[in-house]
Amino acid sequence: MSNSTNFHRVPHPLLDPKEREWLAATLWNDIREIGILCLHQWVKGYHCLCLGYGAGSFCGYMQGFGWIADGANSSKWGAPAGRKYDLIALVNILEDVSHPLVTISSLKALLAVGGVMVIHTPNTFSELQGIAKLKPSGLTNYFNFASLSDLLEECGLRVVYRTTTFPMEWFILWGDNYSENPELYQSCHEKRMAFELALPTEVRRAFYAKLAGMGWGSNCIVFAVEQSMLEPQPHVPFDWLTRESEEI
Repeated sequence: MSNSTNFHRVPHPLLDPKEREWLAATLWNDIREIGILCLHQWVKGYHCLCLGYGAGSFCGYMQGFGWIADGANSSKWGAPAGRKYDLIALVNILEDVSHPLVTISSLKALLAVGGVMVIHTPNTFSELQGIAKLKPSGLTNYFNFASLSDLLEECGLRVVYRTTTFPMEWFILWGDNYSENPELYQSCHEKRMAFELALPTEVRRAFYAKLAGMGWGSNCIVFAVEQSMLEPQPHVPFDWLTRESEEI
Protein backbone atom coordinates (compact mmCIF):
# COMPACT_ATOMS: atom_id res chain seq x y z
CA MET A 1 0.00 0.00 0.00
CA SER A 2 1.22 3.50 -0.79
CA ASN A 3 2.60 5.62 2.06
CA SER A 4 0.53 8.59 0.93
CA THR A 5 -3.04 9.25 -0.11
CA ASN A 6 -4.06 11.53 -2.94
CA PHE A 7 -6.28 14.33 -1.74
CA HIS A 8 -9.27 14.98 -4.00
CA ARG A 9 -11.85 17.54 -3.03
CA VAL A 10 -14.92 15.57 -2.02
CA PRO A 11 -18.13 17.04 -3.45
CA HIS A 12 -20.19 18.88 -0.87
CA PRO A 13 -23.55 17.38 0.02
CA LEU A 14 -26.59 19.04 -1.47
CA LEU A 15 -27.99 21.96 0.47
CA ASP A 16 -30.70 20.14 2.31
CA PRO A 17 -32.34 21.83 5.35
CA LYS A 18 -29.79 20.33 7.74
CA GLU A 19 -26.93 21.60 5.60
CA ARG A 20 -28.41 25.09 5.38
CA GLU A 21 -28.93 25.18 9.15
CA TRP A 22 -25.29 24.27 9.72
CA LEU A 23 -23.96 26.82 7.22
CA ALA A 24 -26.23 29.55 8.58
CA ALA A 25 -24.85 28.94 12.07
CA THR A 26 -21.19 28.73 11.01
CA LEU A 27 -19.70 29.87 7.69
CA TRP A 28 -22.48 32.19 6.56
CA ASN A 29 -22.80 33.69 10.01
CA ASP A 30 -19.05 34.33 10.13
CA ILE A 31 -18.96 35.91 6.67
CA ARG A 32 -21.78 38.28 7.64
CA GLU A 33 -20.72 39.20 11.17
CA ILE A 34 -16.95 39.29 10.73
CA GLY A 35 -17.43 40.98 7.37
CA ILE A 36 -19.39 43.78 9.03
CA LEU A 37 -16.65 44.17 11.65
CA CYS A 38 -14.06 44.55 8.87
CA LEU A 39 -16.06 47.17 6.95
CA HIS A 40 -14.84 50.73 7.17
CA GLN A 41 -18.25 52.35 6.96
CA TRP A 42 -21.82 51.94 8.09
CA VAL A 43 -24.40 52.24 5.34
CA LYS A 44 -28.07 51.49 4.93
CA GLY A 45 -28.78 48.59 2.62
CA TYR A 46 -25.50 46.72 2.40
CA HIS A 47 -24.80 45.08 -0.97
CA CYS A 48 -23.07 41.71 -1.20
CA LEU A 49 -21.95 39.39 -3.97
CA CYS A 50 -21.38 35.68 -3.40
CA LEU A 51 -19.73 33.48 -6.02
CA GLY A 52 -19.43 29.74 -5.56
CA TYR A 53 -20.82 26.90 -3.52
CA GLY A 54 -24.33 27.49 -2.19
CA ALA A 55 -24.49 31.03 -3.59
CA GLY A 56 -28.26 31.02 -4.02
CA SER A 57 -28.95 29.85 -0.48
CA PHE A 58 -26.35 32.25 0.91
CA CYS A 59 -28.02 35.16 -0.87
CA GLY A 60 -31.33 34.18 0.69
CA TYR A 61 -29.65 34.09 4.10
CA MET A 62 -28.16 37.56 3.64
CA GLN A 63 -31.44 38.96 2.35
CA GLY A 64 -33.02 37.78 5.58
CA PHE A 65 -30.75 40.27 7.38
CA GLY A 66 -31.65 43.13 5.05
CA TRP A 67 -28.77 42.83 2.61
CA ILE A 68 -29.17 43.34 -1.14
CA ALA A 69 -27.54 40.15 -2.42
CA ASP A 70 -26.41 38.89 -5.82
CA GLY A 71 -24.83 35.52 -6.48
CA ALA A 72 -23.72 32.93 -8.98
CA ASN A 73 -22.30 29.42 -8.74
CA SER A 74 -19.22 30.28 -10.81
CA SER A 75 -16.72 33.09 -11.26
CA LYS A 76 -18.27 34.03 -14.62
CA TRP A 77 -20.27 36.95 -13.35
CA GLY A 78 -21.28 40.19 -14.94
CA ALA A 79 -22.20 42.83 -12.37
CA PRO A 80 -25.02 45.26 -13.17
CA ALA A 81 -23.70 48.55 -14.51
CA GLY A 82 -22.57 50.83 -11.73
CA ARG A 83 -23.10 48.19 -9.00
CA LYS A 84 -20.62 48.19 -6.14
CA TYR A 85 -20.53 45.71 -3.28
CA ASP A 86 -19.71 46.20 0.39
CA LEU A 87 -18.86 42.53 0.71
CA ILE A 88 -17.73 40.05 -1.94
CA ALA A 89 -17.40 36.38 -0.97
CA LEU A 90 -15.72 33.68 -3.05
CA VAL A 91 -16.53 30.20 -1.75
CA ASN A 92 -14.65 27.32 -3.37
CA ILE A 93 -14.02 29.31 -6.54
CA LEU A 94 -10.41 30.49 -6.54
CA GLU A 95 -8.95 26.98 -6.67
CA ASP A 96 -10.66 26.33 -10.01
CA VAL A 97 -10.23 29.55 -12.01
CA SER A 98 -7.66 29.82 -14.80
CA HIS A 99 -6.19 33.15 -13.68
CA PRO A 100 -6.61 33.86 -9.93
CA LEU A 101 -4.85 37.23 -10.17
CA VAL A 102 -7.20 38.41 -12.93
CA THR A 103 -10.24 37.09 -11.04
CA ILE A 104 -9.36 38.88 -7.80
CA SER A 105 -8.40 42.11 -9.59
CA SER A 106 -11.67 42.14 -11.52
CA LEU A 107 -13.72 41.58 -8.38
CA LYS A 108 -11.73 44.15 -6.44
CA ALA A 109 -12.95 46.74 -8.96
CA LEU A 110 -16.49 45.94 -7.79
CA LEU A 111 -15.75 46.66 -4.12
CA ALA A 112 -17.34 49.75 -2.63
CA VAL A 113 -15.04 52.13 -0.78
CA GLY A 114 -14.24 50.51 2.54
CA GLY A 115 -15.56 47.13 1.37
CA VAL A 116 -14.25 43.69 2.30
CA MET A 117 -13.47 40.60 0.22
CA VAL A 118 -13.82 37.14 1.76
CA ILE A 119 -12.01 34.15 0.24
CA HIS A 120 -12.79 30.52 1.16
CA THR A 121 -10.54 28.00 -0.59
CA PRO A 122 -8.93 24.63 0.25
CA ASN A 123 -5.85 24.82 2.45
CA THR A 124 -3.37 22.59 0.64
CA PHE A 125 0.12 21.36 1.55
CA SER A 126 -0.46 22.17 5.21
CA GLU A 127 1.64 20.52 7.91
CA LEU A 128 -1.41 18.54 9.02
CA GLN A 129 -1.91 17.14 5.52
CA GLY A 130 1.68 15.98 5.61
CA ILE A 131 1.09 14.23 8.92
CA ALA A 132 -1.99 12.54 7.43
CA LYS A 133 0.09 11.63 4.35
CA LEU A 134 -2.23 13.44 1.97
CA LYS A 135 -0.98 14.55 -1.44
CA PRO A 136 -3.22 17.32 -2.82
CA SER A 137 -4.37 16.84 -6.38
CA GLY A 138 -7.30 17.53 -8.65
CA LEU A 139 -7.38 21.34 -8.35
CA THR A 140 -6.29 24.00 -10.80
CA ASN A 141 -4.70 26.19 -8.11
CA TYR A 142 -3.30 25.36 -4.70
CA PHE A 143 -3.23 27.80 -1.80
CA ASN A 144 -2.24 27.98 1.82
CA PHE A 145 -2.59 31.01 4.08
CA ALA A 146 0.77 32.46 3.04
CA SER A 147 0.33 32.10 -0.72
CA LEU A 148 -3.25 33.38 -0.56
CA SER A 149 -2.12 36.45 1.37
CA ASP A 150 0.65 37.03 -1.20
CA LEU A 151 -1.88 36.85 -4.06
CA LEU A 152 -4.21 39.34 -2.40
CA GLU A 153 -1.30 41.66 -1.64
CA GLU A 154 -0.31 41.57 -5.31
CA CYS A 155 -3.88 42.67 -6.10
CA GLY A 156 -3.69 45.60 -3.68
CA LEU A 157 -5.58 43.91 -0.84
CA ARG A 158 -4.48 43.24 2.74
CA VAL A 159 -5.66 40.37 4.92
CA VAL A 160 -7.08 41.61 8.22
CA TYR A 161 -8.59 38.40 9.60
CA ARG A 162 -7.89 34.68 9.14
CA THR A 163 -9.92 31.67 10.13
CA THR A 164 -10.45 28.12 8.93
CA THR A 165 -12.79 25.13 8.96
CA PHE A 166 -12.67 21.80 10.73
CA PRO A 167 -9.45 19.86 9.92
CA MET A 168 -10.99 16.87 8.14
CA GLU A 169 -7.53 15.27 8.18
CA TRP A 170 -8.19 14.42 11.82
CA PHE A 171 -10.68 11.78 10.72
CA ILE A 172 -7.96 10.10 8.68
CA LEU A 173 -5.64 10.13 11.68
CA TRP A 174 -8.49 8.66 13.76
CA GLY A 175 -8.82 5.79 11.28
CA ASP A 176 -11.73 7.00 9.13
CA ASN A 177 -9.87 7.43 5.84
CA TYR A 178 -12.60 9.01 3.72
CA SER A 179 -10.05 9.78 0.98
CA GLU A 180 -9.40 6.08 0.33
CA ASN A 181 -13.00 5.15 1.11
CA PRO A 182 -15.33 7.99 -0.03
CA GLU A 183 -18.31 6.22 1.52
CA LEU A 184 -17.00 7.34 4.90
CA TYR A 185 -17.08 11.02 3.98
CA GLN A 186 -20.74 11.69 4.73
CA SER A 187 -20.55 10.25 8.25
CA CYS A 188 -17.37 12.25 8.92
CA HIS A 189 -19.05 15.39 7.60
CA GLU A 190 -22.07 14.85 9.84
CA LYS A 191 -19.80 14.48 12.89
CA ARG A 192 -18.03 17.68 11.90
CA MET A 193 -21.38 19.51 11.62
CA ALA A 194 -22.50 18.20 15.01
CA PHE A 195 -19.22 19.35 16.59
CA GLU A 196 -19.46 22.86 15.18
CA LEU A 197 -23.14 23.28 16.06
CA ALA A 198 -22.43 22.16 19.63
CA LEU A 199 -19.84 24.90 20.19
CA PRO A 200 -20.84 28.43 21.20
CA THR A 201 -20.08 30.76 18.28
CA GLU A 202 -17.31 32.71 20.01
CA VAL A 203 -15.60 29.52 21.23
CA ARG A 204 -15.69 28.08 17.72
CA ARG A 205 -14.28 31.30 16.26
CA ALA A 206 -11.49 31.43 18.83
CA PHE A 207 -10.61 27.79 18.18
CA TYR A 208 -10.51 28.17 14.41
CA ALA A 209 -8.58 31.44 14.60
CA LYS A 210 -5.94 29.55 16.61
CA LEU A 211 -5.84 26.74 14.04
CA ALA A 212 -5.53 29.26 11.20
CA GLY A 213 -2.58 30.81 13.01
CA MET A 214 -0.92 27.38 12.92
CA GLY A 215 -1.72 26.98 9.23
CA TRP A 216 -4.11 24.10 10.01
CA GLY A 217 -7.70 23.53 8.89
CA SER A 218 -9.29 22.16 5.74
CA ASN A 219 -9.87 25.60 4.22
CA CYS A 220 -8.25 29.01 4.23
CA ILE A 221 -10.78 31.72 5.02
CA VAL A 222 -9.46 35.26 4.86
CA PHE A 223 -11.04 38.71 5.06
CA ALA A 224 -9.21 41.40 3.09
CA VAL A 225 -9.56 45.14 2.52
CA GLU A 226 -7.79 47.53 0.19
CA GLN A 227 -4.22 48.24 1.27
CA SER A 228 -4.94 51.97 1.38
CA MET A 229 -7.41 51.39 4.22
CA LEU A 230 -6.21 51.69 7.79
CA GLU A 231 -6.40 48.67 10.05
CA PRO A 232 -10.13 48.28 10.75
CA GLN A 233 -11.35 49.45 14.13
CA PRO A 234 -14.20 46.97 14.71
CA HIS A 235 -17.51 48.48 15.75
CA VAL A 236 -17.67 45.62 18.25
CA PRO A 237 -14.33 44.14 19.43
CA PHE A 238 -13.28 40.70 18.22
CA ASP A 239 -14.02 39.31 21.67
CA TRP A 240 -13.40 35.74 20.57
CA LEU A 241 -9.79 36.69 19.79
CA THR A 242 -9.16 38.01 23.28
CA ARG A 243 -11.30 36.45 25.97
CA GLU A 244 -12.11 32.97 24.66
CA SER A 245 -8.81 32.47 22.84
CA GLU A 246 -6.96 32.93 26.13
CA GLU A 247 -9.02 30.16 27.65
CA ILE A 248 -8.28 27.58 24.93
